[in-house]
Amino acid sequence: GIIKEGRPCVCSPDEPPEALAVLRRVAAERRSRLTEASLSGIRVLSSGLSGTEMEYRGTRLRLPFPGEHQVRNAAAALAALEVLREQGWDIPPQAVSRGFERARLPARLEVLSYRPPVLLDGAHNPGGTAALAAALRHLLPGRKIVAVMGMMADKDVGAAVRNLGGLFSRVIAVAPPSPRAMPAGELARIWRSGGMPAEAAEDSDAALRRAASLLGPDSALVVCGSLYLAGEMRGKLLARLKK
Repeated sequence: GIIKEGRPCVCSPDEPPEALAVLRRVAAERRSRLTEASLSGIRVLSSGLSGTEMEYRGTRLRLPFPGEHQVRNAAAALAALEVLREQGWDIPPQAVSRGFERARLPARLEVLSYRPPVLLDGAHNPGGTAALAAALRHLLPGRKIVAVMGMMADKDVGAAVRNLGGLFSRVIAVAPPSPRAMPAGELARIWRSGGMPAEAAEDSDAALRRAASLLGPDSALVVCGSLYLAGEMRGKLLARLKK
C-alpha cells in the first residue's frame, strides 16, 4: 500500500470522512505519522486562467494552474515540505516559490490558449469531472463552451454528464485511442438524452475541425473526458494554435 511502515504520510485537505477514517486507521496500524494538510494557512490572492496567486506563511507563491482543486493539491505539497523540514531538510522559501512557479501538469486543466480560451483536461472520474465543472464556472462565466469529449466505456459516463451538464453549448463526441473507448455515437447519444446538443466525430482531426467551426468571439474550447484523448489531442491543438 501507499502508507509504509514507520514512514510519515501526508493526505490532502477535505478528504471524505470515510476515506480519512481509513487513512487514520492504516497509519496507526503501520506506525506512520499522518499529517492532514490544511487550507487554513493559505490565503488566495487571485485566481484566473493564468493560474493562482497565494500567500503561505508570509511567502508569496504563484501556481501556474487554474482551479480551486489545485489549491488543495498545493496545501498537500506544502504539508509534505513541512514534514521534510522537520526531518532536517533545508528548503528555503525561495526554493518553494521557484518550485511552484516552474511546476507543470499537462492535461490537468491545462490552458493552451487565452484567445480564444482553449483548455485541456484529462479528468475521467466523478471527482475529477466535478472539479472541472467547478473550475469552468469560475473561469469561463458567460462563455459559450464547445466541448470535444471522449471517454472510456468502463468509466462513469453518467456522472460526467451530470457534473458537466448545462455548461456546454455543444458536445463533439470522439472515441479516444484505446480498445476500451466508448464509441463516439454512443457518447453523443447519452448527451442528447440529457437535452444537450451533441454529435459524433469520425476521429480527433474531424472533431477539432468541427469544434473550430463553432467557435465565435465569446466562445471557448474544452477538450476533456480522458487522458488518452488528451494525449492524442495536445500536440494537434498546439500545432493548430501556432498557425
